[in-house]
Amino acid sequence: LSSQTLGTNAQVQINGATFFGTSNQLDETVTGLTGVTLNLKKAGVATATVARDTEALKTAMTDFVAAFNKVITNID
Repeated sequence: LSSQTLGTNAQVQINGATFFGTSNQLDETVTGLTGVTLNLKKAGVATATVARDTEALKTAMTDFVAAFNKVITNID
């Protein structure tokens, strides 16, 4: 005699919106959060904060401006 327990879909609430996934790994195709994958380990409540990396953006912009200025100087 054997018994079987059926699994349930993963459920997560982000900013008041509820999302469901068929596995415990929810990526941007489910949540809409680009570049973020949630790995759900157990039932319960957790808080995650996602923020922009403004330092990386600042560095990229500074590097771009420096390269652009170098090109303009070489053209002149």
